[in-house]
Amino acid sequence: MLRDATGTALTCTAAVEGLAVLGLAAAPNSYVAGLALTVCGAGMGATMVLGPSLRQAIVPAHLMGPLYTAAGLLLTMTTVTATMTSNRRVEAALRAAAPPMIRITRNPGTPFRSVPFRAPQGR
Repeated sequence: MLRDATGTALTCTAAVEGLAVLGLAAAPNSYVAGLALTVCGAGMGATMVLGPSLRQAIVPAHLMGPLYTAAGLLLTMTTVTATMTSNRRVEAALRAAAPPMIRITRNPGTPFRSVPFRAPQGR
């Protein structure tokens, strides 16, 4: 009985979160956007409580240790991967791959605009 109620509640919180994000996209002003974010946050909070409750109701007690070990391993590997790809390294790689920019102007009084410079092919 608990599994059915928790699973249904978890599905409802997912629907509430989805509708709140749609409400955020369609918000005509900042007050409605704030309300949509509040509703989405409440749905996420309920999900954070109901998810582990459902997991404990479904997974047998003797398998909870391996389950949490696997979750910890995934978290550790995600952390290691995130540290290997810092923003500085990614941004440096993107700058190196981007074509050089040159500045040109149409009239002497207009501001500069940047355009990609293409090197001549076949030297």
